[in-house]
Amino acid sequence: MLDVTLERANVLKGLADFQSVPSIGYKLAEKLVFELSIFSLSKIKDHDGAKLFAELEQKLDQGRLGMNFLVKI
Repeated sequence: MLDVTLERANVLKGLADFQSVPSIGYKLAEKLVFELSIFSLSKIKDHDGAKLFAELEQKLDQGRLGMNFLVKI
């Protein structure tokens, strides 16, 4: 058994679950886990794909806007 917190165990499990799908690489797995807080394949099935993509796009755009603001300072 690993000596990690439950949160860290969920992150590791989520990353491993998503990367077991041939069309999902580590970058998309990281976005699903860290940006959308989805930690398993069974949980992603509960979401509408188009809405999920829109939510991810919105979160990533917010990050880009923040970075653009910081670069201008």
